Amino acid sequence: IALVNPQKLIISYNKIFEQYVQMVLGKSVVEGEPMINYIIPDFHAEFLKHFEIAFHGKEVKIEREIKYLELNIWWAITYLPIRNEFDEILGVAFVLQNIDDKKIAEEALVKSEERFKLVIEGSNEGWWDWDFTNNSLFYSPKWWHTLGYQNNELINIVNFWQKIVHSDDLENVQTIFNNVILDKNVSKYQIEYRAKHKDGFYIPMLSRGFVKRDENGIATRVTGSDMDLRERKQFENLLLENQRKLQIAQKIALVGNYEIDLVNLKWSGSQIIQTIFGIDFDSVNSFKSLLKLVHPDYLKKVIKCYHKAISFKTPFNCEYKIVQPDSGIEKWVSDFSDIDFDEFGKPVRIIGSIQDISNRKISEESLNQSELKYRSLMENMDLGILEVDNNEIIMKAYPKFCQMLGYTEDELLGKNAAEIFLPKFELDNFLNSINAREMGLSNAYEVQLYNKNKEIVNVIISGTPTYNESGEVIGSIGIHYNISGRKKIEQELKESNKTFETLFKVSPAPLIITEPNTGKIILANDAFLTLTKHNFQEIIDKSSADIIYNQEQRLEIFNKLSKNKSIKDLELIIFDSLKNPINCLLSAEVIDFKGSKVHLKSFIDITERIRSEQELTNSLNLVTDQNKRLLNFSYIVSHNLRSHTSNIKSIVGFLNGDLEHDERIELTNHLTNVSDMLDETLNNLNEVLSIQKNVNITVEKINLGFFIDKSLSILNEQIQQNNIQIISNFNHQLSVNFNAAYLESIIYNLISNAIKYSKKDNKQQSFIQISTKIINNKICLSIIDNGIGIDLIKNKDKLFGMYKTFHDNEDARGIGLFITKNQIEAMGGTIDVFSELGLGTTFKITFK
Repeated sequence: IALVNPQKLIISYNKIFEQYVQMVLGKSVVEGEPMINYIIPDFHAEFLKHFEIAFHGKEVKIEREIKYLELNIWWAITYLPIRNEFDEILGVAFVLQNIDDKKIAEEALVKSEERFKLVIEGSNEGWWDWDFTNNSLFYSPKWWHTLGYQNNELINIVNFWQKIVHSDDLENVQTIFNNVILDKNVSKYQIEYRAKHKDGFYIPMLSRGFVKRDENGIATRVTGSDMDLRERKQFENLLLENQRKLQIAQKIALVGNYEIDLVNLKWSGSQIIQTIFGIDFDSVNSFKSLLKLVHPDYLKKVIKCYHKAISFKTPFNCEYKIVQPDSGIEKWVSDFSDIDFDEFGKPVRIIGSIQDISNRKISEESLNQSELKYRSLMENMDLGILEVDNNEIIMKAYPKFCQMLGYTEDELLGKNAAEIFLPKFELDNFLNSINAREMGLSNAYEVQLYNKNKEIVNVIISGTPTYNESGEVIGSIGIHYNISGRKKIEQELKESNKTFETLFKVSPAPLIITEPNTGKIILANDAFLTLTKHNFQEIIDKSSADIIYNQEQRLEIFNKLSKNKSIKDLELIIFDSLKNPINCLLSAEVIDFKGSKVHLKSFIDITERIRSEQELTNSLNLVTDQNKRLLNFSYIVSHNLRSHTSNIKSIVGFLNGDLEHDERIELTNHLTNVSDMLDETLNNLNEVLSIQKNVNITVEKINLGFFIDKSLSILNEQIQQNNIQIISNFNHQLSVNFNAAYLESIIYNLISNAIKYSKKDNKQQSFIQISTKIINNKICLSIIDNGIGIDLIKNKDKLFGMYKTFHDNEDARGIGLFITKNQIEAMGGTIDVFSELGLGTTFKITFK
């Protein structure tokens, strides 16, 4: 350590600094001399630059390799501002620390990591290595074997891989590979292509590579593996089957799904996405607002990933940091996404998943500090690794393997693995593994092993050969995954499925199981077959559309199950085998059945309940309507009787006074007239009351033409006297459900009114036209005249009122239309009027 003042003069130093100067420069340190005198000349400019930065308050840390004669020594150099109690900078501390040991450890760690990557990434895949520094290219025997060739059979043919890659894929493979090599920010890639087998057919392959770069970012080596995708589904299913256990063991964070609409730049995601990003979708729902959550240091990288995926039409995996908007917490996420394109090749949608990998990143950063941490991570994985030689002698047993079978490593080293672990009935699997290893092939197989207590442990072994410097197989590394728990779960699942199928069959509730996407019926129980009058052969493999005709209801069911995974009491109509409708309540759940997601649907027949509810509603509406009419009637009674009783009371008051004989006779006559009017009013009100109080009116199917003809016959003399032409346009065959007495009264009143208010001037022929029509499946009766008409602008609101008249006709009582309207509405019908003064009137009756 040396302390330097603002003038860059040494004001103090320690003994170790003095020894450093003596060793490197061969001279002694003198206080007060310029510090630059003790700096290697090649680093003068750098010293001045970093001194100024530190003198202005910012600490500087760098690492430099410095050559002294024949030695290269690594130093960590720190420029540290020195402050007084008032936070004023007094100078700079120049600190040197030798880090040769650290650099040696880092280099050893890099080599060790490369070895472990080759082991893990190369398991059960054909791997290859391309060293750019000496232009050496190596393909493993597994790689050649996958394509049907002997080891290195084509290695001496120039650009032989161009003859293997399908011509339609070649340009894309070359472009992606070249871009990966040139892009200093990319350390790995993956691509799918078709490789030509020696026998002439093509194999779909997945190629994954890892790029090693020097300190300038120049690619020096690429190591990768190519996997035959025909077997990928088998491994994917195995991975999915054990995913939950692996996630718990490795404490992997939850994964959330999202979707970006590239047309309108909107995005949406699952609840887990909201938790990871610390947002709600009401405030963050556009692609632009999503990008604002990306840490500024990684925004360009994310955008570049999206552009590259769209340009090359390939899935991508991008790791970056996000910042939660409210808390400011930074998180690492891994973005796995794919692009959907329309038929014109235009990108329309991004579908992906985001995983919180903050914990993993912390682990990776710690892992880079030492090989010990890297080994610790390997050993803590739920995979048991065992190394053996060609004679099955155990060379290395990792902790997880020992834990899996109950041994310590000391108990296993030097022992024959086959003799310790292998039951006799697994001999065939063992021999196949030996044969594959001798051929230089990796393989994977399921086998049963003995643990220390001679208990069976079910494992999947993925083995790959190990080689010496001459390329000879000297043994193998086996990765063991314990599937005993999975085997137990499989057995329990079989028993559970059997129990479920039994309960499904005997359930009294009608049940079906359908395929989620197509709606195809997979299974139906007896209760459902009874409800729909189908037999089992008729219904199986049919679509839901064969029982649920309404497409909107089918879409609603699909959307609700996709979103909420369940439906409760959705009212809908299904149809039986005879096409008869059945009103049902549908409840449904998304369940696992025989390893697949299916829809379990339950139906409750509510046809009878709906019929009862409809009858109750009809009765309630009828009573409610009747009550309204009776209430209106009470208002009429109150008004009309009050006027008569008031007149009587007034006349009686005068009669009790001192009157002349003639006056008394006149008042008595007037009293008689008022009494007669009261009697007439009471008779009219009684007739209206008889209509309004009758809830259970007798209804029968009667011929409409009969009552029209009857009314015309009764009124024939008046029709002749008034010279009225009758135009009959009605259908004599029509029948209506109505009360006979009401119908006769209605038709009689309307025709008699048309006669009464016909024109008397003889300037034009008076007529009454009676016609019928069917409108919206309802019978409509119209009675049209060309009489004197009614001013509806003035009288529309009181047209059907009691004792309302609109002309000076001395026979008019103002009660007929009131009664007619009450009779029609009591039967559930309606009456409408269209009239114009001087032109005539039309009354239109619509029957229920």
